Amino acid sequence: MRSIFGGTKGVTQELALLKPGEFKEPPQSVSTQRGRRLLVMAGVVALGLGSLSAVSDIDAMADPLPGGTLDPLSITKYVTHLVIPPVMKRSNSDGRTDQTDDYQIAVRQFKQQILPPPLPSTTVWSYGPESDPTPTVAPDPHSQFNYPAYTIESTADRRVNVRWINGLVKPDGTFLPHLLPVDQTLHWANPPKDCLHGDPRTDCMGKNQAPYTGPVPMVVHV
Repeated sequence: MRSIFGGTKGVTQELALLKPGEFKEPPQSVSTQRGRRLLVMAGVVALGLGSLSAVSDIDAMADPLPGGTLDPLSITKYVTHLVIPPVMKRSNSDGRTDQTDDYQIAVRQFKQQILPPPLPSTTVWSYGPESDPTPTVAPDPHSQFNYPAYTIESTADRRVNVRWINGLVKPDGTFLPHLLPVDQTLHWANPPKDCLHGDPRTDCMGKNQAPYTGPVPMVVHV
């Protein structure tokens, strides 16, 4: 009588002598071992072909981005210096007349020369003092609006009071649309409060299937 492991009657007897809870790998015949090796090799080859096929499918289904894309090899490397953010200026005149440092910081949309010239500037959202003008193209010596934003420098035992201002608006005061499509059915900072589950709040999964256009909520990370 041959067992299911390809062995003989002795294999069955050997397994029968094991104590409860013990396990011993049964011996395998040479043909069984070769069969398994061939099967593994065939699986690896099939996986490789499947990966190549998947890459090919992705390339075939990719749509061109609006406005086109830049060839990364055409961008000169190590030209633009890394920004060491300077200190953000306070809104109170000297900051020493009381025990509080006051700031009025707005987020705005502007362009900045992120890539080395003569490549085009990039549209960014970043922070700066509310009293500063919006730069045409940052960095601008007349404005502290910059990406990355400037640093809030604090002193031990002194309070810091920051008024955050959402300045993502057009010149007429209406809100700017989002730069990227936003899926409202995901868990996000939900300004319309159209929650799929539970009470309406600004932190939930939305019900609207259409992309969100605005206004853009301001979520500050310090």
